[in-house]
Amino acid sequence: MMKNRYIERIKIGFMRFKDSVAAVLSKTAVMKIRGKKIVYRPMRLAVALIAVFVLAAVVSMFGSVGTKSVDLAFETDYGYKTLQSGSDIIAYCNRGAAAVNAKGGIEWKVEKELSEPMAEVGGSYLLLADLAGNHFAASYKKGKLQNEYKLGRDIISGKITKSGYAVFATDTDGYKGRVTVFNRRGKEIYVWNSGSGYITDAAITDNGRYIAVSQLVTADGNTDTRIQIIDTGKGETVASIDRAGEVTAELKFLSPNRLIAVTDNHIAAYSRGGKQLFDISLSGKNPSLYSLSSRDRLAVVTLDNRGNNLLELYSYSGKLKACYTASGDIRAMDTRGRTAVSVEQKGIVRVSARGKGRSAVSVDHDIKNIGLFPGGKRALVIGTSQSECISVR
Repeated sequence: MMKNRYIERIKIGFMRFKDSVAAVLSKTAVMKIRGKKIVYRPMRLAVALIAVFVLAAVVSMFGSVGTKSVDLAFETDYGYKTLQSGSDIIAYCNRGAAAVNAKGGIEWKVEKELSEPMAEVGGSYLLLADLAGNHFAASYKKGKLQNEYKLGRDIISGKITKSGYAVFATDTDGYKGRVTVFNRRGKEIYVWNSGSGYITDAAITDNGRYIAVSQLVTADGNTDTRIQIIDTGKGETVASIDRAGEVTAELKFLSPNRLIAVTDNHIAAYSRGGKQLFDISLSGKNPSLYSLSSRDRLAVVTLDNRGNNLLELYSYSGKLKACYTASGDIRAMDTRGRTAVSVEQKGIVRVSARGKGRSAVSVDHDIKNIGLFPGGKRALVIGTSQSECISVR
């Protein structure tokens, strides 16, 4: 009897609730639009809108998770690499480049046969070049050719800015290297020749006003790096920086007044005037991978004194913010914002801003490269013969 009375109370309560809801939903209101009266029921309209929003959220949630295969062509030795470009990931190889979105779709493609491909991004621009001696270099925007640069020399490196300015380091006759700057229309606007050292890299500010050039200088059996910062408007060297016993891997302007230099055992930053802002020593830590793709964190893979692989995340003021110890070798990695992903034997591990590794995500094939999408929860993974976009939450 107690059970039946309880059920009866539930039924009565439900009927009262139903009657009250019906009364509320049946209330009407009048709205005038362009002089015409429209009668509507506010509560029914609100319920309908809530239902639409909930449905949209559910569809969005299910559409943004899971694994989506990516239609990239694969053949022997294609060797895809990845670059971040806004909300997309650029996958490039010796057959060209493609922009992949977080759902695994191809936004655009550039088809170009290259022997030794090099690619750089600046805003919505893609710079594609061949380092194997055929002198090809061109810029694209959303897959459309913008400029083809007539260099006529073997290319050492190249960069492009979000404003469309490009800089190339090439070899040349009579000197140990040449740096050439082009404006957004592809017109040559500045040339600098190196007489003292062999050029290894060059960087350029967004407006094309300043360039930085790294050179290998040898003397008395020693190999050093010299970095020169040049005002292209005045044609003057505004700073010269010497780093003894080091070889520069990359130069990058984070802003017009902040230059990052990655060498074989240091990561350093300088002002445009040559003042050192920080210096991260990697001596004795055997650095193997690094990433400057995030604007919030720079990342480097090192070894501790026990031989463990470490993924170290630094701020661009040179402070160590997080350190993640991997379960084995870190084969590839990428950063977005303050987080990162590490590719290990057990799978893909998402590393938090504090250096904590989440549960590994398994993939049923090898992983050669990885690129993180905005938010750091979706990634493009590329193997020897297949690729897909996956969730790495």
